[in-house]
Amino acid sequence: MFDRQQLAAWMLVLFTGSAIAAGLKDPTRPPDYQAHPQAHQKAASAFRLESILFGPSRRVAVINGTAVSPGERIDGARVMRIERTEVVLDIHGVRHVLKWHLPPQVRQ
Repeated sequence: MFDRQQLAAWMLVLFTGSAIAAGLKDPTRPPDYQAHPQAHQKAASAFRLESILFGPSRRVAVINGTAVSPGERIDGARVMRIERTEVVLDIHGVRHVLKWHLPPQVRQ
């Protein structure tokens, strides 16, 4: 059937192929996929809401010292919505709400 050299060659081919395949990414997974849900919770706690500017013509939130508007990205999260007292982020496909707990300061 097979001599030892042929058997060794086939085993090398089979094991090398599976080792290469183990390092490949799944093309059906979203680009920001993470297998561990705890990583999402840690990621959400890394965002600090510092300020919200809410007006008739613009909405801006300051998160971790960076001013962002709806649709923009910050550190891998997308700003979905900015309201008077909260900002909704999409972090790796999971929505997180950052709450503003201080009373609003209204300027006219």
